[in-house]
Amino acid sequence: MSALIFWGWYKNKVRLTLWSLSLLYYFLCAPFFSSGLLAWLEAPSKDGLTHTNPQTVVVLGGGIKEGDLHLPLSSDALKRALVGVSYAKTNNLPLFFSGGGNKALSEAEGFLISINSIYKPFNVNVAKEINFITEDKSLNTVENAKFLASLLASNKTITLVTSAYHMKRSRYIFEHFGFNVIELPADFKQDYPSTLIWQDFLPSLHGLHQSYIVSHEIFGILSLWPQGIWSPF
Repeated sequence: MSALIFWGWYKNKVRLTLWSLSLLYYFLCAPFFSSGLLAWLEAPSKDGLTHTNPQTVVVLGGGIKEGDLHLPLSSDALKRALVGVSYAKTNNLPLFFSGGGNKALSEAEGFLISINSIYKPFNVNVAKEINFITEDKSLNTVENAKFLASLLASNKTITLVTSAYHMKRSRYIFEHFGFNVIELPADFKQDYPSTLIWQDFLPSLHGLHQSYIVSHEIFGILSLWPQGIWSPF
């Protein structure tokens, strides 16, 4: 009798667990949910533009594709680079691109190749138009901030360019190293509609990818806690 009771309890627990996991998986794959999460993640800080007179534009690397000889920057990194170059030129500011990586071609090298590939056909020498500073040793955002902090000893007000979903974590890190951050987000991923349609409730790989981006950033922010860079309290 006790064995039957245990078996019945066990089956109910398994059934409840499977239903819970299925429901969680549905929400993670449904665009109405994943886009809503991204909308929160990509929302700008309320004081994101309170600082003025930035000293430099800082563009963070975001991956590289070694097989692409003309535009080796990943799509995320390329959007960041284009926004940063445009802002630096418009405001007559130097541009600091930070990105190393563990591949044969560094992100900094990929940045220079990509920018030249885009502007050279228009007879524009970007290196003459903008003062570039590149750094190819850092492997993550914390090291990005460390290297730049060693270069800028006085005025540390910067315009920070990175993907919108990556801005919260990046700002926490750069402010920890003494920077005043003006946010200039690029490469938005969320497409949360003003009016939901029935397709937004259908699970999709696109929705799952959006949820992956959010979870990756949340865990990235939480990883700053034991490092003393960020605290929820």
